[in-house]
Amino acid sequence: MTRTSLLHSCAALALALALGCVLSLNAGVMQLPLGESLRSVASAWFGTGSSTLPDYQQAVLMELRLPRTLLAVLVGCLLAQSGAAMQGMFRNPLADPGIIG
Repeated sequence: MTRTSLLHSCAALALALALGCVLSLNAGVMQLPLGESLRSVASAWFGTGSSTLPDYQQAVLMELRLPRTLLAVLVGCLLAQSGAAMQGMFRNPLADPGIIG
């Protein structure tokens, strides 16, 4: 794999992760406007601008959906890291948890 194709693959995967996070913030029973929810998260994290979401929608976004999204990303990263460590430890690209019982 060449360096440019590796960079293109990493950029595409990062874009897919960002898109998945944005969609996860808006997935749920309560409909939230996409732009307002992103503005609300940016104002909470970076202190820029202000959100026009009502308090109950702000609470749903910041206390339910954002932690769920961040936890999903964290768990996915940890599972990928443990799988790569197992494959490296056994020097087997097809290694799975069944190898060690």
